[in-house]
Amino acid sequence: MIIKNRKNVIIHDYLESFGGGERVIKFLCNKIKSYFIYGFKNKKFTQNLNKKKFSYQIYNSNIPKFIKKIYLIKKFQKLTISNSVLNCFITGNYSIFTNFEDAKNSIYYCHSLPRLIFRYNNFYKKRFFFKFIINIFKKNFIKSYTRQLNKFNTIVANSQFTKNQLKKYTNKDINVIFPPIDTRKARWISQENFFVSNSRHEDFKNIDKIIFAFKRARKFKLIITSQGSKTNYLKKIAKDYDNIVFTGLISDKEYYNLLGRCLALINISNYEDFGMSIVEGLACGKASFIYPEGGIIEYAKNNFNSFFVNKNDEHDLFNKINNININKLKKIKNNCIQTSLKFSDKVFLKRINELLI
Repeated sequence: MIIKNRKNVIIHDYLESFGGGERVIKFLCNKIKSYFIYGFKNKKFTQNLNKKKFSYQIYNSNIPKFIKKIYLIKKFQKLTISNSVLNCFITGNYSIFTNFEDAKNSIYYCHSLPRLIFRYNNFYKKRFFFKFIINIFKKNFIKSYTRQLNKFNTIVANSQFTKNQLKKYTNKDINVIFPPIDTRKARWISQENFFVSNSRHEDFKNIDKIIFAFKRARKFKLIITSQGSKTNYLKKIAKDYDNIVFTGLISDKEYYNLLGRCLALINISNYEDFGMSIVEGLACGKASFIYPEGGIIEYAKNNFNSFFVNKNDEHDLFNKINNININKLKKIKNNCIQTSLKFSDKVFLKRINELLI
């Protein structure tokens, strides 16, 4: 397929869960007049991007998810952006394989290098069969990814941490533009007796460890939003614990209502590249329990706007939750809100518009 005669084209991998990448895409599509292209959409993906008339879905299939994502590379390789397109804005690790180099201006916004390839040992230690499969084509993938990366006119990273990862594969200048946080929707409402886990349900998000902590800390409720490849497993291990609740995908209004009313958030991901879900909590005056690593430490400070958890102590999360100081949470509320203001969506849009022609 050839895309012609468009001022702005935005291309993203797929719409499966409402993670950080999808939130950035939703913002861009609603703020910049553009033609939106994506691989496939989860039937349960309910967030409206207001782009029905100006969007294109590459394919829809019921094949297994792992195979579908690999096959998606082939689909994007058949997608060509012509020289009649002014700006081509690509945000994904599969959509990067689009033939975009004829576009007058090409921009790559990197949320994270493909963890499945570049950081497999850190995130998927137990999946030895998949590791064997991935090692077969890992070298060629990295070579192709690097070649595509260096074709872009402009490369943007969502944090200094991501920039440092990208610098291993390109000598080009890399801009850092933090993702947009809609602080207008966020507000502190109350402090009710529950915590929120608002990360996608994937291995490296460590939601299973959060569940195990709340199996012990039963005086508190845990509300788990979103979904992902581990949802069924997580529901299984939380079965029979009525203090653990899954919401699935919810509207922005419901989402910010939960953040505004909770005691705090739990986001113990391994090497989070930025952590939009954490900053959304900060915008509501709520701190997160986090592992102090990755892009998070660019804005998180222990006992100031966050609570650091010892990754090597399996009991530390439970101990910190069980001994939470409610008055301390109130005292750091303003610290959280002030930190979030650094990531205004207005600043993001201004800097992105400066890259467009």
